[in-house]
Amino acid sequence: MELDPVVAHFESVTDVYDEVLPFFSGFAREAVERIAPPAETRALDLAAGRGAFTSELLSHGAKVVVVDAAPRMVELLNQDHPGVEAHVMDLTHPELRSDTFDLVTCGFALHIVSDARAAFDEACRVLKPGLDRARSRRRLT
Repeated sequence: MELDPVVAHFESVTDVYDEVLPFFSGFAREAVERIAPPAETRALDLAAGRGAFTSELLSHGAKVVVVDAAPRMVELLNQDHPGVEAHVMDLTHPELRSDTFDLVTCGFALHIVSDARAAFDEACRVLKPGLDRARSRRRLT
């Protein structure tokens, strides 16, 4: 099976990905601190790469499921986080149950996905219905 050109590129840089782009871990740390997910949050990390968001979510006690289209990224993420459920999947068609997750993250990937609208729609589909809007407003003020 031939990989999508974008996926093929990420496959080719997987082993040095975090060395070339070390800001991902700092960005993920800052973002997850601001999100402040409660322990036991069921989180989906889309386009997880080597796991910058995954690591931070786990450190906050979240239960994380990972999706990335690059098989090598998922392989190395599994090595670093052996207990995490990880899948090689297309973000525009993830084979995940609807209404399953409390939180979905997607760091620096939506702009390179073949169909960003489909990926966004799928992220919304897998989120549990209902948002604690009062809690969200408090966090933003």
